[in-house]
Formats: sequence, structure tokens, C-alpha cells
Amino acid sequence: MFLYMVMPGRDTETKRLAQIEYLSSEFGVEAEAYEYTLVDPKKMVQGKKRKLFILGHGSTDSYMGQSAEVMYNFLIDCGLSSEHFSEIWLMPCFVGMQEQDNSVTENFARALKTKLHQNEETQDIKLYAPRGKVTSYYTDNTYSKCTSVIVEKDGKEYGFYDGGWLLVGGSGVW
Repeated sequence: MFLYMVMPGRDTETKRLAQIEYLSSEFGVEAEAYEYTLVDPKKMVQGKKRKLFILGHGSTDSYMGQSAEVMYNFLIDCGLSSEHFSEIWLMPCFVGMQEQDNSVTENFARALKTKLHQNEETQDIKLYAPRGKVTSYYTDNTYSKCTSVIVEKDGKEYGFYDGGWLLVGGSGVW
């Protein structure tokens, strides 16, 4: 399942849906997508256990201006539990900003993982976050076809399975 937000003036729904189509293919999951604020909670809790991908703009402190606590409460209100979701993949830029050596101690992703870990209903959900800036490439300036999604960090590019997204721990060792 994909939740996305469009930031007026910075991206479009067409661009987000192209990313979702690419990610759906990359992960071998259904491209079931909902605009973040319009998701029907009943859709979040139906069917088999799955992965949740969250797309939008983010910083080390927020996702589309929301704190980790606000996002967590929203997802809980929509029925988030480890019964329905095995993993959450954060796609916004800079929400993870972590290093392989665990040198970053606080950021949006860690705060969200801490909230997940504090609740028995969500503590088993794995959380993945980008270690740097998320960049998507498209075939042309209409943004109708996404060709790749990578993480840029220290002049290098990383994919999903070679260190671009790292498993996040709570407020402690991970």
C-alpha cells in the first residue's frame, strides 16, 4: 500500500503516481495508492499483511510538516498494526539521515520507530528510511514515467538493496 502527499509548487500527482508505479514493480507489490489525507481507514486493515510505503517531502524533523508523533497517531487512527503491516518504507528526503555506523541518534525516522516500538500492536513493524536525499529519475519533463529511485549521500548513489535505505531502530541501539 502506498500513501503519498503532493506539495503544491514542488511536485504533482502525476509525478507521485509514476514513482508509485516504479516502486510497485521494484518491490513486486500491488500499486494500491491513496493520497495521505484521504485514505479510508478500512482500506488500511483489509487483506493480507503487506508493506506500507509513504511518499512525500520530508526533513530530519518532519514529513510534509508533520512530526513523527502526528504521523504515528494518524496511522494508528487508520488501523496501523503489525497484524496488517510487516514493513514501513519512508520515501521522503532526509527523514532518515543515518549512517551505517549508527552515528545519527535523532531524526524523524527514529522518532517514528520509537513510537512504533512503544505499542504492542506496532512494535514488530520494521521501519526503513533513506540515509540521504531521495532522488527519482523520469523519462522526460512530463514526469509520467519514473525510471529509478535512488538515495544520494556523500557523492554516491545507493539503491534499495545496497545501503540506500536502512533498517531503523528506536531510541537505542539498532
